[in-house]
Amino acid sequence: MKLTLFNIKQEYLNLVSEIEDNYGEVTDEQAQQLQINQHDLKEKIQNYDEIISAKESFNHRIDEEIDELKRKKYTNQQVINRLKSNMVDSIKVFGTVDTGTYKFTVRKSVLVDVFDKNSIPDRYQKIETVKTPDKLSIKKAIQNGELVSGCELVENYHLKKD
Repeated sequence: MKLTLFNIKQEYLNLVSEIEDNYGEVTDEQAQQLQINQHDLKEKIQNYDEIISAKESFNHRIDEEIDELKRKKYTNQQVINRLKSNMVDSIKVFGTVDTGTYKFTVRKSVLVDVFDKNSIPDRYQKIETVKTPDKLSIKKAIQNGELVSGCELVENYHLKKD
């Protein structure tokens, strides 16, 4: 049988069940199996920890690469914006430019630039309401014995490495 954490746990639970069925008496064979089981568990946990550390390190490097790609994208976008602005300025001065492949013109548009939201009169304001569950009060209510429709408390376990 392949020794996975699941299998080690199952073997341990089966062994405990056998011991309980035997009214707590542990045979020499069971004692040896418990020691082997503990050794396998420690080894497997150590192996898992090494894999987790390697994967976390790799994720950190990926995050750094993502940040670098975002910086490059931002720089590229700045170059694109500057080149487009230069093209628009030139076309505004010289008019339509026909390169043979494309014809470049400019189109005028108007947009509203809101530079101070607080000074806008109420009649030009939209009110948006966002409902979100108040998880802290829901948790307290459930802990106090109240039933909150659509909610339940879920216990989670998080790995702690000291």
